[in-house]
Amino acid sequence: MQEKRQKKKTELDRHGVGIIEAIEAPYVITKKSDNSVMCLNDEFGHVFGYGKEELFGSELPNLRRDPAEVEKLLAEVPSTGSVRSYETQAVKADGTAFWVRASLKALMFKSEEAFLFVLDDITKRREAEARIAELRRRNELILTSAGEGIYGLDCEGNTTFVNPAAAEILGWEREDLIEKPQHKLIHHSREDGTEYPRIECPIYAAFKDGTVHTVDDEVFWRKDGTSLPVEYTSTPIRDENGKLAGAVVTFRDITERKKAEAELKAALDELEKLKDRLQAENTYLQEEIKLEHNFDEMVGSSESFKMVLRNVEQVASTDATVLILGETGTGKELIARAVHR
Repeated sequence: MQEKRQKKKTELDRHGVGIIEAIEAPYVITKKSDNSVMCLNDEFGHVFGYGKEELFGSELPNLRRDPAEVEKLLAEVPSTGSVRSYETQAVKADGTAFWVRASLKALMFKSEEAFLFVLDDITKRREAEARIAELRRRNELILTSAGEGIYGLDCEGNTTFVNPAAAEILGWEREDLIEKPQHKLIHHSREDGTEYPRIECPIYAAFKDGTVHTVDDEVFWRKDGTSLPVEYTSTPIRDENGKLAGAVVTFRDITERKKAEAELKAALDELEKLKDRLQAENTYLQEEIKLEHNFDEMVGSSESFKMVLRNVEQVASTDATVLILGETGTGKELIARAVHR
């Protein structure tokens, strides 16, 4: 019976070795009792810069920057019986650090309790993640320092991000705006208080028609219910496949600009009225000067005499026939000359 069990165990060991040797990723098997290397493939040695012969049969050198975290996992694995994975920085033979994802499992290997480490070099992925994180950090700094309000929307119109300036201008906390319908919160009504249907909103049009929309004659609504005139631009966002994914909206409070425009318009209106008044007065003075100049041979100050002069002025510019009546010596000839000038 003992021989039968031993034979079966040997067959299982042989079967296990065959499965392990089929693993293409870098792997190493270490004895649980002394951490010595029982089996490894060429890929493992190549990744760490060791020859296979250097490691086989000896204690596995410290290939990790933080052995304590792995020791903790090693203690947990036998009790769970499952594969545990972790990411850590390993160290090559020349001291170069790189990132690996290690899958760890307890097993019986050649009748010994052992651990199997299967590695995946994830250095490029972690470097890409670090670059993305840095870009996000820089973008966050830009958003934080920008004086204009900036926020993002998904295709449902829900707010995906808000910069501090936008929250401050609108009187909201940033977290109160995230994942909330932007139109319902700040763009629900027109300046006169009438409802502003979302379907008519240029902000939403940007991620429906894929074009940039700029508007400077609408209002946003603050949390306290007051409105402010704004100039905003809604720019569509596309994903890596070119599909519309939302929009980025930049806006500024143009209250002071609108106030300055109103004051300028009022000043221009007043200037136009003054201009009209001056023109009227100038015309009147020109007529008076002309009247006096045309009749400088005639002297008189009575109202009736002035009326005669005005009548002469009116008919002088026409082709009408004029009959002048009066006694001899009353100035009919002077009037006739004035008419023909």
